[in-house]
Amino acid sequence: MRHLLRAGISRFNFKFVAALIFFSVCFSLPTLHGETITYRRVIKEAIDNSARVKIKEIDIKIYESVFKQHRSSLYPKFTLNSRMEKLDILNEDEATTSIFGQVIGGEQDEWRTTSYFMGEYPLSNWYKNWHEIGYYEDLQGVAVLECDVEIKTILKEVTDIYRVIKEAKIKFSYSEDILSRLLKVSSLVKRAYEAGERSYEDFLQVERELLAIEKERVDIFRALDENLIKLSVYTGNRYRYDVDLEEVNPEEGLSLNNLNVNPNHTPEYMVGQKSLEALRRRVRGVKRNFWPDLVLYGRYDYYGNDPEYPNKSIDDLEDRSFSAGVSLSIPLFDGGEKKWARAQVYQEMKKEEEKARLTLVEKSREIDNLMLSYSAYLKSLEYYKNLSERYKELTHISKRSHELGERGMIDVLNTEKEALTVERDMKVIENSIAFIEKVIFLEANYGVFIDELYGNRVCKY
Repeated sequence: MRHLLRAGISRFNFKFVAALIFFSVCFSLPTLHGETITYRRVIKEAIDNSARVKIKEIDIKIYESVFKQHRSSLYPKFTLNSRMEKLDILNEDEATTSIFGQVIGGEQDEWRTTSYFMGEYPLSNWYKNWHEIGYYEDLQGVAVLECDVEIKTILKEVTDIYRVIKEAKIKFSYSEDILSRLLKVSSLVKRAYEAGERSYEDFLQVERELLAIEKERVDIFRALDENLIKLSVYTGNRYRYDVDLEEVNPEEGLSLNNLNVNPNHTPEYMVGQKSLEALRRRVRGVKRNFWPDLVLYGRYDYYGNDPEYPNKSIDDLEDRSFSAGVSLSIPLFDGGEKKWARAQVYQEMKKEEEKARLTLVEKSREIDNLMLSYSAYLKSLEYYKNLSERYKELTHISKRSHELGERGMIDVLNTEKEALTVERDMKVIENSIAFIEKVIFLEANYGVFIDELYGNRVCKY
């Protein structure tokens, strides 16, 4: 019976070792040193390559054009008009009459040519359209802030992807050291079992741990693969599995006591405030739609005629009159069009007030959760630092006991494996802290963050 068990174990070990060699060859590839990418480079390439950012930049230019279009209402307008006509007088007794140089009657049938140059300066636009123009200028500012929000979203997404890739690299590196110790433990336990010093259950327990490590490495490899693809989509570059990532260290001097993340200063909240400011200006402009229109104008008329030939009527053109004046138009009744337009703007303003209030609540909650996560990570790091120190002492004691013959090599290897596991978890937490501090800094000082990592503000006008 014992011989059969040994034969079964030998077959199991052969298959396991074959699988282990296969996985080791496959997973050794990502550990090769290749191109090194930095966090700053990834951020810059993600912004430069983003179609979402380019769309927002185009929106800024569109609103700039709309603003300049409405601002042009403050400038004078000049027009040149001309026409040629064949006039047939039905009542020959009437004399030639005209209004603004346009003939409406005469003594004979003839070709007539009329031209006039006219200039208008709507003085009322200064007090009627001023706030409307400011409204479109504010919309341009809203577009800039929305562009900042889009960039900030991309920065947070890319930061998280970078964090996950770096975490996968850390885990994979430690898994190799843990796996090597488990293989040694497996070999020693197997020999101890064959010598009758260990039970079959002990052997199977080690084999189970080996399979668990390999499964963990497969999961790490899959996460690394998925996030490298995601990073490639953001930056437009293709990354190999052997790519190295720059270490991102925690911010120096950063603590919970000196952190001041104000949601009122975030681009998300400022978008709502700028939109609300724009609507308030529009409300003031809509109110002035009821004010009278005042226009300053001047007109210079030319007139020529000939009984038979149209081209001679052009040759006969002469300046005939000049007129200038002020036009005043007072709206009395428009069916309620201006009234309901004003009511619409009031409701839009109320809606924007509620959106701004909701944004502030959500942003405050998001920042609170971020700070709570940061506090929890710091406490976990402190715990793992203490635990790591204890395992260093345990490892030293185990090695000394082994040298004195009091403990076996299996115990030493298991202690080292557990120490590596603790050290790995501590490195993962340090990595998470470094990136959560990046996000906190991004929330607290978006402008400084983008200037430091990108070099200049992307969204501007």
